[in-house]
Order: sequence, then structure tokens, then C-alpha cells
Amino acid sequence: LRGENAKQKKCIRTPLHGISWLIPCRKTLFRRSFFYVHIMLSYCRVKKTKPKKTYLCIMRTSSYILITVFLLLNACDREDPVQYSGTVTLTNEDKQGQTYYIYGLSITTGEMVSMENAPLNVITIMGTEDDGNYICYFETGNYQNSFYLYDKYPDATTCKNAFNNLTSFTLPLQWEGLGYDVKENQIWLYRTSNEKYAKIRVISTSAEADDTRHYPYVTCTLEYVYQPDGTLTFPMK
Repeated sequence: LRGENAKQKKCIRTPLHGISWLIPCRKTLFRRSFFYVHIMLSYCRVKKTKPKKTYLCIMRTSSYILITVFLLLNACDREDPVQYSGTVTLTNEDKQGQTYYIYGLSITTGEMVSMENAPLNVITIMGTEDDGNYICYFETGNYQNSFYLYDKYPDATTCKNAFNNLTSFTLPLQWEGLGYDVKENQIWLYRTSNEKYAKIRVISTSAEADDTRHYPYVTCTLEYVYQPDGTLTFPMK
């Protein structure tokens, strides 16, 4: 009998190992909660507890289940915070789905997203050859000119200090459709399709020949700060 009880206890505890078992929360959470209550009632019966103790066992278990459900539902409602600043590396490496596409930086969410469906406000890095030199350039699908070269600097320290101290700018600016000839130690301004702004510091770029296609393989590491409220200001670091 002791061996059977031990086996039953083991079976009772098994579903509780690993919180990841609860991750698909909204779809199955309530069903699983009732399942836990059923398990605990079975546990009380196996223990042959007296009616009063069984009642206390049920109440205690129900309280735990309700607290767990409340916490998990709140966790499901929370979204990942939007990244309004950060450092990313862009490439023009092709990915294959129904068509060939690349990934770019969604400046409004801070996520790397596929360009397969031509989303707005996504910055990509592209490459071309000009007079025997490989050129990197920014591209975006905003249906308006969106790039402005704010300034370029002799070294990384000067550029970073200038970027951190760039807390505001004024309009109008001569926006361009492409951010052409992107190089390290440049600062660019970017405007979204709904007239919001970001600043970009180019940390490094690289370009090399790619025999599999007619344009070079390029990369660009950049730091960005996006201002979601539409003003012409950026927070001071």
C-alpha cells in the first residue's frame, strides 16, 4: 500500500514540474486549474483525511489555484516593452520564403522584422558598387524622403559624444529618399511615415564582394534613439 501511495503522489506532483507547462495560458489555463483541483481532491482522498481536514485541504488548494490563475492572467496581458533605443547590426543577407527578403530595424518598435511584406518605418542596409568602390546605403519604404545626414566625425569618441549631446534639431531639413554612402562615425536623422523622428549613429560598416549576386554583401552596426511623441527632441544621456 505504501508503494501504491508513493506512486500516486509522484503522479500528482508530475504536472507541477516546470512552469513552462503553463505557458499557453489563456487557451488552457482554466481547464488546467480545474485539473489541479481534481488532483488535490484525489490526493486528500488517498490520504483518507477527515471531513474537516478535507475541507481545509480544499480551501487551501483553491486559494493557491486562484492566486496562480490571477498571476498568470496578468502575465499574459503584459507585453514586451518597446525598445526606443539600442544598438543593432543590419545586413543585406537574403532569406528565402515565398520570395527572397532581408531583415530590417523597425524604428518604432526596436524589433528586427522581415521585409517580405514591405512594412513601413523599417530601416535596411543595402550595397552597391560605384566607380569600383562598394557603397553602403540606408533604405526605407515610407513613400517619402526620410533620411538626413546630420554630420560626420573624425573618430568614434567624438561621434558618440555628439550623438549623446544631440537633444534637439530644427526643421525644415533636406530629406533624402536614401541614406547614401553610409560610413562609420556619421550621425543621421530619420523621419517615419507619420512625422516622428529618430537619430542614428553609425558605429561600423563593412562591404565585400559576393559572387552569388551582382551587388556586395554589406553590414552596418548602428545605435539609434527614437522619439515616439513626434517632438524634435531626444533625451539626454
